[in-house]
Amino acid sequence: MQYVVGSARGVRVAGAVWGALLGGCVVVALIMSNAPLTMWLVLAAPLFVMVRPWMLGVFLTEDGFVVRSWFRDYRVRSRQVVRIDLSEVYSAMLGAGTSWLPLAGAVRMVQLDLDGRPIPKYFPSTLGQRNAVLRLVRQLRTHCAAPTGGDITL
Repeated sequence: MQYVVGSARGVRVAGAVWGALLGGCVVVALIMSNAPLTMWLVLAAPLFVMVRPWMLGVFLTEDGFVVRSWFRDYRVRSRQVVRIDLSEVYSAMLGAGTSWLPLAGAVRMVQLDLDGRPIPKYFPSTLGQRNAVLRLVRQLRTHCAAPTGGDITL
């Protein structure tokens, strides 16, 4: 599998920021409350948020690609792809329909329409600035020989 450079850059930045903020708050709370040593295991969640994004991204394979997400891998075969496009971000951390973030500007993620699936598949692990995700989408379209979508207006 070949990693697509920059396919998870936005998630890595967000993970580092969220993990540092959350971890800092947890450390301060544990110190202020004189918590027992076992309570320090709570730091596992911020560490997960900081470390896991470095393993996410899109990987090209011979017959399609793999999207490595937070908790699982999604294997997509080229013959399944009906359309690959940009989408506003729908995620648990950012909410529904997020298209702009402070300090990042316009943000998007990859959306797939797959053969035999009535609802599009969204991949929040591909979050990034609009132009970076547009480059990723175009690379995936070329790799899968998918038709061009309506990405110019997004």
